[in-house]
Amino acid sequence: MKSKTYVCTVQQCSKSFTSHFNLKRHIDSIHLGCNRFVCELCGKTLTSKQNYIQHSYIHTGDKPLVCPEPGCGLHFRQGSLLSMHKKVHNAPPMARVPCNLKVNTTQLSTLLYLSSDPDLNPLLSHYSS
Repeated sequence: MKSKTYVCTVQQCSKSFTSHFNLKRHIDSIHLGCNRFVCELCGKTLTSKQNYIQHSYIHTGDKPLVCPEPGCGLHFRQGSLLSMHKKVHNAPPMARVPCNLKVNTTQLSTLLYLSSDPDLNPLLSHYSS
């Protein structure tokens, strides 16, 4: 059964949504600029209650979402960040390949510090998608 889609009719937009509510929210926030929620602490305006709640965690430092993987326990502010993190636990194990790189520990730590590639830098492995 094919679900109904709701398409934005604003010129040169044509985004589609699975519910009339989401289409209306899109038009209100993107095309009409209606941001209904205002943060009392910093004045930022947000389009939905959920965005407002997640934004408030920046000020409180709360990270209410916890990784359910046994032994992990990392905390996140947003569900999307938790979802990306979960991929780390589902990824196939990496094959160990002998390394012939001839560097001392100082050079190696500098290379790891400067590397933003999670495959090269084990310090970033928990933050990769």
